[in-house]
Amino acid sequence: MVFCDYRSNTDKDVTYAYGASPEDITGVVTFHYKDDLIEIVKAPDKEDPPVRHVSWLYKKHRNNFKNGIFKKKISFES
Repeated sequence: MVFCDYRSNTDKDVTYAYGASPEDITGVVTFHYKDDLIEIVKAPDKEDPPVRHVSWLYKKHRNNFKNGIFKKKISFES
């Protein structure tokens, strides 16, 4: 599982705080939707979610990002 809280965006990317649980959203991930890349800026303090879950979360929201839609909270739960 991966949980994210919105931080900021530009016209090329969006940054979220993220973590494997709602209690540990201490990492930082940037989704570069113009270049279709995921950048883990900082791993969460306690538990790092599986990379595949972060990737699935990105794929789930990629079209929203490209259309300027940035939800305050997003998550992927397997």
